[in-house]
Amino acid sequence: MTENAQRWSDVCSIPLTLEAIRALHVPPSQYRISPKNYEAHIVVPGVSIAGRLYVLSGACVKTVGAWSVSLGAGMFADFPEGDYQIEVCAEQGVQLVYVWPIPAQ
Repeated sequence: MTENAQRWSDVCSIPLTLEAIRALHVPPSQYRISPKNYEAHIVVPGVSIAGRLYVLSGACVKTVGAWSVSLGAGMFADFPEGDYQIEVCAEQGVQLVYVWPIPAQ
């Protein structure tokens, strides 16, 4: 298992919100920012380019191949590209924000 999870509070003094994430990733034309809400105890499969995942509330485990990270509220991690799954661990579900760089044209 590879973890690169970080606590938002260790790198930023303002609360972790969607607005704070948007302010960090500028200019907006270079990033896709996508908030998602998932219900408790589900597994969500997908495929993605490399990016960053923030957890606003709840908890989850994101797995991409052999790479995996556990994240709780107020945490974030950079993830590799590939087929993935998000396993929601929190009883109340999870609020996530995905951030991907938009490739240059």
